[in-house]
Amino acid sequence: MIGKLIGVVETIYHQDGSILLNVCGVCYTLYCSMQTLSQLQQTGTNVALFIETLMNENNITLYGFLEEQEKLCFKYLKSVQGVGGKVAIMILSVISVQDIVNAIHSGNHVIFQQVSGIGNKISMRITTELKNNKGLHSLITTQEPYTNHNVKCHISNKVVQDAISAITKLGFNGTNVTNTVNQIYQQNQDIRLEDLLRKTIANLANQ
Repeated sequence: MIGKLIGVVETIYHQDGSILLNVCGVCYTLYCSMQTLSQLQQTGTNVALFIETLMNENNITLYGFLEEQEKLCFKYLKSVQGVGGKVAIMILSVISVQDIVNAIHSGNHVIFQQVSGIGNKISMRITTELKNNKGLHSLITTQEPYTNHNVKCHISNKVVQDAISAITKLGFNGTNVTNTVNQIYQQNQDIRLEDLLRKTIANLANQ
């Protein structure tokens, strides 16, 4: 069983959300969430990724995560009937770990329906089957946000910069990314990074 791989990112395949990781001359194909892909630097970067291995009679699939919390959340999600690895990684690409845990805790199943392929039945199953999962709820610690105005402005500017940086690394045109991110941000300056990423990519895909 592989717990972690440390190596060099040789190739990032944006089409299917995977990377090729060179570990001492052996290259592994790892599937990652958009959250993880957005944090990876250019090819040639040294990274350490937590690994979750899924096996069936036809394939062995490796999933890579920069954060152990994301790996554990992936394991809990894929355990739900009708979810599996591909859908779990799609959920983590669209929704942060904290929002996933909060949604399950509050019974907000609708949030999962923003993920392609998830309807009312599966979204309700996610919240029902994981509602009492103590391991899942231990992944985050809820804290009251600090509301100092100057700090908020600093965070907001960082959200814009992080979004532009992350999406540009996915291969989109830098000018288009900057214009789209700023346009969406001006419409809602309280927007979270995850939502800004998702909306920007959706808009760029339709251009």
